Amino acid sequence: MATLPPGPEFNTFTAIGRCESTGRIGIATSTRSLAVGARVPFVQARTGAVAIMAIADARLGHMAQRLLKLGYKAPAVIEQLVQGDPYCEYRQLGVIDDDGFAAARTGTQNRDWAGHHVRDNFIALGNVLLGEHVLDGIEAGYNEDPSANLEDR
Repeated sequence: MATLPPGPEFNTFTAIGRCESTGRIGIATSTRSLAVGARVPFVQARTGAVAIMAIADARLGHMAQRLLKLGYKAPAVIEQLVQGDPYCEYRQLGVIDDDGFAAARTGTQNRDWAGHHVRDNFIALGNVLLGEHVLDGIEAGYNEDPSANLEDR
C-alpha cells in the first residue's frame, strides 16, 4: 500500500516580523504539535525574536535571547547556535534582532518541503510544507500593506 505525502495538517510554518516604524516585533506559528508556544517562539521587546523549529530545543531559544541581549546580530546568533549542536541539521532557526537584521537556517535533514525566506525585518520558514509557494504566500501577505499594524500583517 502506497503512503500518501503529508497533507496541510502536518505543515509547520512561522512568520517573524519587525515593524520598521515602531520597532515592534512578533512571531506567528502554525503547527500540529501541542504546546508549541513553549518551544518555538522567543520574543523580547528591544532585543529580538527567535524561532526554533523542527526538532525544537527551548534551550537554544533562551541562548539566542541571551546572545541578542549581549549585542550579537542575527547572523552571528545563528552561527553560535549551530556551533556544537549535533542536531543542527534537523532544526530550523530564524532570528531578527532589534535593528531588523534577519537570518535563518534550514538544516539538511528537515522533512520536505523545508526552507525559509529572509528579508530585512521579515522571515518566513517552514517544514513539511506542500511547497515553497506556502512561504511565498506568507511573504506576500506580510508585504500586502506595509502601513498596517504588525499584528495585522
